[in-house]
Amino acid sequence: IHATRLWVVDHDGSAWLRSGNPSSGWVPRLSANPAVEVDRGGKTQTFHAVPTPEARDTINDLMQAKYGWADSYISFFFARAKKLPVRLVPANGTP
Repeated sequence: IHATRLWVVDHDGSAWLRSGNPSSGWVPRLSANPAVEVDRGGKTQTFHAVPTPEARDTINDLMQAKYGWADSYISFFFARAKKLPVRLVPANGTP
């Protein structure tokens, strides 16, 4: 079991994560096992993590809007074009 703290945004009825570096430890683990538990607001839910590179621009913009200067700082080290958005689909199939 691995615990990783990540930023999250909501879009189109789903929660989204984003990797600044696609080779970050948690990204390859998702490839091996896309079932994840997310604790958000004191509530734990199980999701299927779906890498969705075609949503990159939208999720980058939402992260920038939500996290402001902190996202700008991270983007200095990790190019926006290489970030990988990950959609969280509820394991029970309903958002």
